[in-house]
Amino acid sequence: GYSPLSFIKSPNMVWFIITVIFYRACPYDFDKAAVLDLAWIWQRIVINVIFVNLYYAFWHITLYVWHWSKRKFNPDNGGPSKSRLIHNMWYTNLGTLQWTMWEVLFVHCYATNKIEYVADEQIRSSPMMELTKLAFWVMLVPFYREVHFYFAHRFIHFRVLYKYVHSLHHRNADIEPYSGMAMHPVEHM
Repeated sequence: GYSPLSFIKSPNMVWFIITVIFYRACPYDFDKAAVLDLAWIWQRIVINVIFVNLYYAFWHITLYVWHWSKRKFNPDNGGPSKSRLIHNMWYTNLGTLQWTMWEVLFVHCYATNKIEYVADEQIRSSPMMELTKLAFWVMLVPFYREVHFYFAHRFIHFRVLYKYVHSLHHRNADIEPYSGMAMHPVEHM
C-alpha cells in the first residue's frame, strides 16, 4: 500500500526536494507574468532548459562517463551512440519547451486571477492549516501521477497512437537518462 513512508523512501522525495530548491531559487514574478511579455517567458525557457539538461547530463555523466553503475546502465556495451544521444536530447528539449509554454500559461492565469492559487503569504498567515493541506497534496501527487501514467500509457499503446506517436520513445534499445523524456510532442501533452 501507499503511505507517507513510501513517499520518503522513493525518488518522489528527491524530486520534491529538487522542486522546493527550484521554487526558492527561481521564483515567479507575478507582476511581470500578468503581461505575456517575451522577456519573462524567455527567462522561464532558459531556466527550464538549463535545469533539465543539468539534471539529465548529471545522470548521463555519472553512468556512462564515470561508470558509477554496476547494473542496468552497463558501460561495457558502449552506451548509446552519439547520434542517439543527440536525438534523445532534441526530443527531451522539445518537451521542455512544450511544458514551459504550459507553465507560462498557468502562471499568467494565476497572475491575472483567471485561476485561483494559494500565495505564499496565505500559507504563512495560517501555517498549520495551509501546511496540512500542502502536505496532503504533496503526498497525493505521486498517487495521481501513477494512476494517470498507467491509463495514459495504456492509451498510447493503441495501435494507431503507438505507430505514429509512442514508437519514437520505444526506439531506444539502449536506454540512457535522456531517453525517458525523448517522446513525440503529442505524447508530451
